[in-house]
Amino acid sequence: MAESWTVQRAGPGDAARTQAREQLLEAARELYGVNGYRATAEHDVCAAAGVPVEVLRQEYGSREGLLIALHNRVTTTGLRAAENALLVDGIEDRSIA
Repeated sequence: MAESWTVQRAGPGDAARTQAREQLLEAARELYGVNGYRATAEHDVCAAAGVPVEVLRQEYGSREGLLIALHNRVTTTGLRAAENALLVDGIEDRSIA
């Protein structure tokens, strides 16, 4: 059975969407770090990011989805830093990810 593929091209709205996602992640990182996840509401994150709540829901589905995306970002960044530290120390044959 043949699969159907759709090619998506980058459009003018992609940059704004990427920027909104980054603003939400940064605002969540800051607010969750200061206030904690449970004490930070969707509207708090959106106000700090300068985007409507609808954007958070469209991009991440929910506050929980945003937390998962932030967790993935932090984990990936940490793993890359650890791998780079190993490479600097000359341990090139061992990859962390």
